[in-house]
Amino acid sequence: MGVSKMHPTETLAEAAHAGLTLFGENRVQEFDAKWRHLHELGVAGAEVHFIGHLQSNKSTRAAEIFSAIDSVDSFRLAERLNDAAGKLGKRLPILLEIKISGEPAKSGIEPDSVELRHLLERMPTLEHLTMHGLMTIAPFDENPETARACFRRLRSLRDTLAREYPGIDFHELSMGMSGDFEIAIEEGSTLVRIGTALFGERAPSQVTMPIAIRDTRDGARFTVRVAPRASRTAITGVFANGPEATLRIALHAPPVEGRANAALVDFLSDVLGTPRSAIEIAGGQRARTKTILVRGRTAAEISALFEKILPTTRKVQS
Repeated sequence: MGVSKMHPTETLAEAAHAGLTLFGENRVQEFDAKWRHLHELGVAGAEVHFIGHLQSNKSTRAAEIFSAIDSVDSFRLAERLNDAAGKLGKRLPILLEIKISGEPAKSGIEPDSVELRHLLERMPTLEHLTMHGLMTIAPFDENPETARACFRRLRSLRDTLAREYPGIDFHELSMGMSGDFEIAIEEGSTLVRIGTALFGERAPSQVTMPIAIRDTRDGARFTVRVAPRASRTAITGVFANGPEATLRIALHAPPVEGRANAALVDFLSDVLGTPRSAIEIAGGQRARTKTILVRGRTAAEISALFEKILPTTRKVQS
């Protein structure tokens, strides 16, 4: 699956004309505009799955414009999609999103939850949905064995559920993205979701919220959001993070064996004109969102440098 979210419709159309047949999008409103444009570009038949967290109040439109919903995370959402599909006179393929990682910020059904069993037991009554399997997202961790354990657990869960619910189709295992798809395939993935490694870094965000850079007694601190396996290392925009924003950086390095962290420090050293030894990843060493400490520099100095690249940067008093 080519994950085309946040890329222009022309990119999706070009990939479709080159032979890619399956795409993933994670925002209903964004794809709604693309969906209309695809007809004009002659690729109205492209199969596009919804892969993000779907709010119940957007389920009706999602059922209409998407070929499948790969992230059903509650019985309530399944009911809403079933009703919407029924009114459209269609059978909507779905995957259940399972939260293997346990991370609070991630969506998905807990693998040992009553909710999962309830949904599976009621699945035969949802006549306008066709379930094909499970989906998960591994935690971002530079230790590849973390992703492997996550994928292996989903495969084991799938095997167990397939035995307990023989009337339900569990053949699809959607797991693995640009940073870990090789491991996912080794662990039995039947569908990988590839964005950055296929399309390159996404277009710069148009978010106008400020990036917070704070003075501390140790130096200036700010946060970055990284995307590994990009075609090149670059600042690509900002990432909405509450009332402020986080700097988004695409990294050419893969997220294994510390290479992504090393590449990030090297890049920031070049951008800020600061010795590598003065830059520290003070938090999030194994996460996509990282706290950066720049020793010997003030928030005003860092802000001035970033303002040359992004006009939304500002200093925030600690």
